[in-house]
Amino acid sequence: MKKWKKGAALLMAAGLMSTSLTGCGQLLQNAVSAVQEAAESTEASAVTRENTEKTETPAQEPAVAQPAQTATGLPVLEKVFTVAYETSEDYGACLVTGRCESPILAPASAEQYPALATSLDAYTKEQMKSYNDTIADYKEQAEQEYKDAPERFQDGMYYSTNYKVLPQRVDDTVVSFFSSYNDFTGGAHGMYGMQGENFNTQTGEKLMLSDVLNDLSNLNGLIKTELLANYDPEQFDDLDNALSYYDVAVTESTATADNDMGYVFPYNWALTPNGIAFYFGPYALAAYAAGDQMVTLSYDRYADIFNPDYLPVSGNGCMVPFDWTLTGYDINGDGKPNTITLDYDYDENYEAREALRINVDGMGSAATEEGLFGTDYEVTGYYVRTGDGRQYIYATENMENDYQDWYVFDLNGSEITYVDTTWFVRTVEVDSENNVAERMLTNPDDMVLAKRFDFLSSFSAVKDYYAGSDGMPVSDDPYYVVYSDAAQEPLVAKTQLAYVVLDSNGEETGETGELNPGDTFRVYRTDGEKVLDVTLSDGTLGRLTITSADYPCKIDGITDEDCVEQLWYAG
Repeated sequence: MKKWKKGAALLMAAGLMSTSLTGCGQLLQNAVSAVQEAAESTEASAVTRENTEKTETPAQEPAVAQPAQTATGLPVLEKVFTVAYETSEDYGACLVTGRCESPILAPASAEQYPALATSLDAYTKEQMKSYNDTIADYKEQAEQEYKDAPERFQDGMYYSTNYKVLPQRVDDTVVSFFSSYNDFTGGAHGMYGMQGENFNTQTGEKLMLSDVLNDLSNLNGLIKTELLANYDPEQFDDLDNALSYYDVAVTESTATADNDMGYVFPYNWALTPNGIAFYFGPYALAAYAAGDQMVTLSYDRYADIFNPDYLPVSGNGCMVPFDWTLTGYDINGDGKPNTITLDYDYDENYEAREALRINVDGMGSAATEEGLFGTDYEVTGYYVRTGDGRQYIYATENMENDYQDWYVFDLNGSEITYVDTTWFVRTVEVDSENNVAERMLTNPDDMVLAKRFDFLSSFSAVKDYYAGSDGMPVSDDPYYVVYSDAAQEPLVAKTQLAYVVLDSNGEETGETGELNPGDTFRVYRTDGEKVLDVTLSDGTLGRLTITSADYPCKIDGITDEDCVEQLWYAG
């Protein structure tokens, strides 16, 4: 008996049982419909099993289920991404690395908002082309530098460029996000910043400031007021002069040379759940050492300047991601924006991380338990506000094999407190053209999250979660529905396995059946503990009984390797 293993977690996402990542009330229906349609329309083909001359009809390939919409009906974003790793011809050093993320709509949302889907697809294609062109240019430059000074690259001073998408406000009116970037091509330091993008959800059109603000007459004055209130005034040399180079009528494509600097800048902005955020990168208003600045004109404080059509609907939750800091949200209710900062507690030699710490000005700080956090993996923070107004911070840490540790912090008291930690796996999928996409989280009242299981094959399965009373993600759904499966072929029964027949709603009918040696099936659902629901080659839905969920699992008292001909377990 051979057991299939592979360490690359993303390969597991090239699964066969791809259901939609939607509100999970639709997940089962989508999976069942896809399986039944495939069973009815796909002609079975014979395959030869290992160590036998007998041919069997394999389980039908399930079609990819197209979801209806999330439980809230709000648009759902996915991010597609690509990575680069370019080495010298002699493989002596890395020359260029990079990663580019860009947003698209999930399939169901694309059906619901076709114009927006078209716009985001066009935006993403443009972003990816620009990124690939940059990688090619950087590689050409780096190759020449490597010939002249190979020691620089051998010491790890290679070129890099990275783009990360940070959704801000995602609802049925607007989809706004910042695309953050950082570049390094040598010198004393790299360059970084963010670029805001804003789309009308219904029409797909890019939004102008004049669309969302009905009073632009004193915009610079309002921005200046917020800058001076939230940053040290001493860091600005001549703020009035710096702001004078921005024009509300200017976009990236219409910028003109029309001042002493030789350029008129477009405002860099995005709509957030709290207001309109204006971003100024390094050098824009102050020296590089002063960093970047961002201010928010809130919907409450500056209500008169907003077009009412673009005000958010009350009762919508939000999850706003950030890398290191986030500002613009009045968390403690004192009328002033608070700044959230991610940080770490280190050992006495300041070498190893021991805890993840969240700082909120005006509310103190809180850290995970000492020793719980000790890695150098990427951490993303989320400011979370539920539809009923509760506030939390989720910090997610990408581990190996697509696992994510989640750390939850409570912002609802006078001080920030650490709640607990849990884990999920990233909802990553690979389509037939090897495009990689990952579900993005924008609403704490409707989070489709995944767990990984090893029941006859390694698979990731999802269900709908929401922020519970203490902020920890909880679910009312009893089942996880498979969305990616490591099995490259249908599972082949090695022994007789009894099952209970299920109807199209996944309910037990009272009828029973048996899988015989040589019969093929696929896993489509589990509760993670007691049941493993499968689809047979003829489209029948059946329920197997898990008698041991520990690795290696047992089905109806039979160990996994005695249940099926080949175990598809990912390492």
